[in-house]
Amino acid sequence: MFETVEDIFEQPVLTDSGFSVMDCQGPRSVGTIRPKSIQKIIYESGLEGTWDYRIEFKDGSGASYRLKITDLTWHYFCNSQRGQFSTAESCAAQMTRMLHDRNVYLRIGLSRGWKIFPDRCFLQVNGIHTFPDYLDGKTFVDFY
Repeated sequence: MFETVEDIFEQPVLTDSGFSVMDCQGPRSVGTIRPKSIQKIIYESGLEGTWDYRIEFKDGSGASYRLKITDLTWHYFCNSQRGQFSTAESCAAQMTRMLHDRNVYLRIGLSRGWKIFPDRCFLQVNGIHTFPDYLDGKTFVDFY
């Protein structure tokens, strides 16, 4: 486990067009941190009827990040919770409160470069793990 996001990739995190690192520069493409704090979950309607999931947090150095969540289990869990709340914003607020009550670990990985930025890999949250388990022993199939 790493203290900071930069410790994972052993290179500076660029912030000019989102959060990214230079392609093929670091020793690894994924690692786990325990964030210093969770600021909030963002859960919004995206393009073409999809949903966009993001998390704002601070790492061990106090650096702030807002990263896309690609964890499929998190997506299914949030979708299952959405029906209990009147808006996506209220669901996101509930997910934020839920994470504040748990020990949270984030698995942070890299995306492939985009056509606009072929020399960069953008940071994303590939896994959210909590103790106690926010899934209460269930798996993504239980929310599918």
